[in-house]
Amino acid sequence: MEQLDQLLAWHSAPTLLGFKPSSLIRLSGEGLPQLIEAAGAYGRRLEGSGIRMDILCRCSHSALLLVYSPSLLGPLLRRPTQRRMLKQAGYPVDRGLGAMLRHMQHRIAASPSFPHEVGLFLGYPPGDVAAFQRQGGKGCKLCGYWKVYSGVPKARRLFRLYDRCRDYLCHGVAEGASIPELVLSAS
Repeated sequence: MEQLDQLLAWHSAPTLLGFKPSSLIRLSGEGLPQLIEAAGAYGRRLEGSGIRMDILCRCSHSALLLVYSPSLLGPLLRRPTQRRMLKQAGYPVDRGLGAMLRHMQHRIAASPSFPHEVGLFLGYPPGDVAAFQRQGGKGCKLCGYWKVYSGVPKARRLFRLYDRCRDYLCHGVAEGASIPELVLSAS
């Protein structure tokens, strides 16, 4: 489905190409049921490449789709700093990735505001996630794929890499390829 291909290429290219542990995409619009169905089909096609796609929450007008690599995300969340921050936020850090993802689903559904620890799942540096939470998103030194509070040179390098991933997949989709075709040919 062309609309889903475009959304995935734009919003999750670094994840689909193995450079980022996960990406979060809001699906919305008139064709929402078809987008969700297509995402499920793409998720099944991409499992062999190590990519999963799960709907985290859904309402009548939109859905949040998590595109992730369990082999990148699991070890990332076991790092001491991420683990400590998630434990403080009530995540079941001793019960594995699946339990933490289910807890995140509950947090998203139950929170009046978006639970910003989700940035840890998206691969954002823990210091930037903590600074964003402390400062309410204000005072960052760089704004790109996330708000950067420290480590600006490293973040700029990552942003350039992520842009190249996006350009590659967007170009492929514009040429008529589907995301599963592009991802499977790249792996």
